[in-house]
Amino acid sequence: GAGLPIGACIGVGKAATLFGPGSHGTTFGGNPVACAAANAVLDVVDEQFVADVQTKGEKFTAALEKLALVDHVRGSGLLLGVVLKQAVAKQAVAKALEHGLIINAPSDNVVRIAPPLIIADADIDVAIEKITAVFDVVSAEEK
Repeated sequence: GAGLPIGACIGVGKAATLFGPGSHGTTFGGNPVACAAANAVLDVVDEQFVADVQTKGEKFTAALEKLALVDHVRGSGLLLGVVLKQAVAKQAVAKALEHGLIINAPSDNVVRIAPPLIIADADIDVAIEKITAVFDVVSAEEK
């Protein structure tokens, strides 16, 4: 939806018969503006776009996995869960904001990073620099 709320649900087998017309609704369901935005997204998201997202995710993951505080990175494409060796995720979120990054901490030792799918390689480099600084600070504070 390019930032506008819209969703779709596809069911197969018995799940395909669970919802019938009128049994499920949404405030924004089917409105013309959200549908136009979704159509515009579908015009852009093609195989090359998806391949580019995968490549950028691999670049981000490889750089993150080199950081001393990082145990491993999980996820797909650019939706990444960075598993930390210390339970400092909440502190990392606060420090990241000070560096102009918005991340979140779904648990004490995991930081979620979800940049825009159109992020430029140069912006990934800047993000890695900032994340490195953040992780260095929170790791040092924990010792």
